[in-house]
Amino acid sequence: MVYVNDKIIIIDFNITDTKQYSFYLGPELFDLSLKKEINGFTYAIEKNLEAPTALNEARRKSEQEDIQLMSIGGLVVSSILVFLFLLG
Repeated sequence: MVYVNDKIIIIDFNITDTKQYSFYLGPELFDLSLKKEINGFTYAIEKNLEAPTALNEARRKSEQEDIQLMSIGGLVVSSILVFLFLLG
């Protein structure tokens, strides 16, 4: 059983092999991985940044806008430096 904020989000009592579960915490999608090993199980939880969720799409759009702004800024600074070099 997996609890989040006193709520059960996953129930699976018959885990005998490696498994993965996905669930939302607010707008974030998380992946819970249970990996079978020699002495039992290990687990890991990670944000899923690749799934096409609304939040991930907004992140990608924001990152693209940031890259465009940095490119424009770099072009402006480069142009000013070239202009100053040609004047001097």
